[in-house]
Amino acid sequence: MSHSSLEAPRLSLEFIRKRAKRLHKRFLQGDEETRNWFYQNHPLASDRRQSGQPIKLADIQWAISRDYGLPSWPALVKHVNDLEFHRRAIATTAPPLDTDSTLHLRCGSDIRQGLKIAGFCGEFLEFSDPFCQGPVPVSNLLEARVQFISQAYKLPKQEVEVRQKEEYQALSECWDRYERVVLWFEHDSYDQLILVYILAHMPESAVDKTSLINIDRFPAIKRFHGLGNLDPEGLRSLWKQQITVTSGMKGKAKGVWRALTCESPGLLEAEMNSDSSDLPFMAGAVLRHLQELPSLFNGLSLTQQLTLEAMRNGPVSGGQIFGHLVRETEPRVFLGDLMFFAELNSMRAARRVPFDVELNEAPQPWPKRVLKLNDTGNKLLTGELDWSQCHPPERWVGGVRLAATPWYRWYMAGGKLELTQK
Repeated sequence: MSHSSLEAPRLSLEFIRKRAKRLHKRFLQGDEETRNWFYQNHPLASDRRQSGQPIKLADIQWAISRDYGLPSWPALVKHVNDLEFHRRAIATTAPPLDTDSTLHLRCGSDIRQGLKIAGFCGEFLEFSDPFCQGPVPVSNLLEARVQFISQAYKLPKQEVEVRQKEEYQALSECWDRYERVVLWFEHDSYDQLILVYILAHMPESAVDKTSLINIDRFPAIKRFHGLGNLDPEGLRSLWKQQITVTSGMKGKAKGVWRALTCESPGLLEAEMNSDSSDLPFMAGAVLRHLQELPSLFNGLSLTQQLTLEAMRNGPVSGGQIFGHLVRETEPRVFLGDLMFFAELNSMRAARRVPFDVELNEAPQPWPKRVLKLNDTGNKLLTGELDWSQCHPPERWVGGVRLAATPWYRWYMAGGKLELTQK
């Protein structure tokens, strides 16, 4: 169910130096697009514009560095040199970065092969229960998750049950089986809520031998979606960023997990607004998770809202909508393709469906189905109609069951998420 689909561009010093010279030349020739790019990325752009000082090559280099997410040209050069160092290490089969007694734990399989190529030893475990979607009850968790995953993603229940039991069992045993466990995670709610479960349920005795690689960006990737974006040298370069798991991280995770399973989202809202310094991306992930509750404006979740907005300009396929969300509009990409198409299925199960599906002679899978916003969808987007009036099927956001109204709803006030019931 991985949602990482874009790869990092491969940088070299020769490439970025040539790019800097080319952009400098265009700037001096008065190219409007280059000038706009420069003034958006240079930290002293307004001063340069007002003073009339000539723009030097060093200024262009600085703007390129900022465009790549780094503070300076020397920092960009260092990053590129680091990647080149790791490329050479991989090519020359340098000594491995860890030992056979290490377990690399990830909420997907997207970096399994990359870690091998990068020279990491040890074994790999995928634990990928998507707690960001569907019910997360206090009791009978595994049973509820198997039922949801098999129904929502149209997978054979027996296969799902076997896989889920194997993953949960392997997770519970890994702390005794391995000398070290390395957790590989990113900033979105898919990853962070799985990380919460792992940290909250790991034994206290395992804290000191567990480390965490937890990132929300990588240089030169403007819309970073996850570790699956990275080449092996990029993964290898992250090894120095690992930190040892602390009791503070475990305590925060316990609080978030307890709040996630509550029938009311109030505790989760409180966790979002409390100190998250131990897990710096948790507050943003929880915020995005709470935005899957109905909005006060029209009762749609943020995913449902963005999905209908993607149909505004005319008929579009399910695959194109998913790509649009991933590349442009989703503020914190967390849905994989199966998960997104489950959202489309759920919306289509409402008594009043907000979009029409163009019929073909042969039934098409969701990526190829052509969808068109209808009158109901338009009224939802303008706020003339509330989603509850369309009688959608029951839906869960963590421990919160959304059946008959009143629903828990969210709205933004002064840049802060607030909850109410309506």
